[in-house]
Amino acid sequence: MIFKKIAILTLHPHNYGGVLATQRFVYHFCQKYFEPTLFFLGFDPAISASIKRLKYRSQVRYTNYFGMQSVEIGSRWAFWEPGHYKNTIKQWEKELAGYEYFIVASGTPIAAHPLVLLNKRFIGNYATPCEADRTQRMGKTTGIRAFIEKRAHTKMLAIEKEILEKTTLVMPMSQYTKVQFDTLCEGLEQKTLVCGQPIADEKIGIVPITKKGKILLAVGRFDDPRKNIAMLLQVFDWLYTQVPDLILYIVGSRPSPEVLKPYESLKSFKAIVFTGYVEASVRDLLYEQADIMLITSYQEGLGIIGLEALARGIPVVSTDCGGSRDFVIEGKTGYLVAINDVEAMVLRVLTLLTNSTLYEAIRKYSPEFIKQEFSVTTIEEKYKQALITVYPELESYFAQGKVTTRGVQHIL
Repeated sequence: MIFKKIAILTLHPHNYGGVLATQRFVYHFCQKYFEPTLFFLGFDPAISASIKRLKYRSQVRYTNYFGMQSVEIGSRWAFWEPGHYKNTIKQWEKELAGYEYFIVASGTPIAAHPLVLLNKRFIGNYATPCEADRTQRMGKTTGIRAFIEKRAHTKMLAIEKEILEKTTLVMPMSQYTKVQFDTLCEGLEQKTLVCGQPIADEKIGIVPITKKGKILLAVGRFDDPRKNIAMLLQVFDWLYTQVPDLILYIVGSRPSPEVLKPYESLKSFKAIVFTGYVEASVRDLLYEQADIMLITSYQEGLGIIGLEALARGIPVVSTDCGGSRDFVIEGKTGYLVAINDVEAMVLRVLTLLTNSTLYEAIRKYSPEFIKQEFSVTTIEEKYKQALITVYPELESYFAQGKVTTRGVQHIL
């Protein structure tokens, strides 16, 4: 039996968040029709080159990441980011030999650099441009390191533009991301297909209200400045003065003590529960209890947590941080407010907490909206369309309607 092989490239995977969710979806979709392998650059000292350790060669590690067959290629000279892929291109060429099809599923386009260097046709599923992804993180280094990072950033923007120019088909995660890429590179309009992120059918449906209190929920990597934890804490403090039985669950990485210190003396701080990372089953329980999802980010390529909330009938109040425009429909699924407009977010949350007619209308409409726009079937069809566009020979392959042994039967 001959299996068609497909390589999925990404940046180093996260243990949590939207990038991992996208990787897993793309991998499992490809698993229905191909033999997929996930490829990413690794920085583990065990396989990476290191000047400090007088180790001048990197290695390749074959592993399994969240059930995905993976190949991790050790970095060389990790302090110089523009060289990550050029310095390891021989390993990439060797490991990608024999693969017929390529998809990049990553936060930024940079993970596609090996395919550009090797002159491959490929699909690029990108969540956000480099500049937007890093704006809130830059400027925290000093001295020679800051000088290197500034030089590297300028070079990385040039590499990103080249990648966009040579991506055969760009699949931005949202309309917002599409517009951003259009401003970076001319001519993308004719080779772009906005893809979104699917929500599994079993996760779509109104969650019965099982709690007695009023619970707000925020989910994300809150050690990342992009998530704007300061706004979240200020919003909750203001709300708590008016609704003292409110509770805020913050799910994900906890901010540093320095960030939290100004808020620890507030009465509202005692009503905040930092859960850390939780299993999907625990997060489902939190969704069953939550009244409203809050997103206070500076920037989101899409904002999958918002989709997850709406799928369960939980209204979303979000900053106008980009990707949320694709799913926060004013008064129908929630509300958008300006970034750092604490008062506006407080007023929108109070409206939802006090207007039961509006709240129930949003609870009813939101799951249907997600089912129509972000179902697995809808997004998988977009991927099939993308694959056929880039690799026309796959049209007959998909037309046979068969899948691998992991589904029913592989196409011979």
